[in-house]
Amino acid sequence: GEYLDFLRLTNGLDWNGVVIYASDTVPIVGHPDRPIPDLVEMNLNYREDRRFDDLLVIGSNGMDLYTCRISKGLYEIYDEVPHELVETIPTFDEMMTNALARSLQ
Repeated sequence: GEYLDFLRLTNGLDWNGVVIYASDTVPIVGHPDRPIPDLVEMNLNYREDRRFDDLLVIGSNGMDLYTCRISKGLYEIYDEVPHELVETIPTFDEMMTNALARSLQ
């Protein structure tokens, strides 16, 4: 999928408040003391909440969670707290465009 293509190009992202999790914990280029979180580790934490059983949390911006609904292959944005659905987006690329554009506002 598009997220896997993204990971092949750049293993995670930390830009202007938007964090997209990496396949493993990796340092931010130029900031070896600030890692990009590991996708698996972060999702194990979220799975403590049963509402995340069908969600893969891909990243966040501190206010929103960027997710993929596993059963439907749709991308969804949730409020970080209280985990309510904000928007459903058909593709990873559109979700990234939305996230990066909002970070510039």
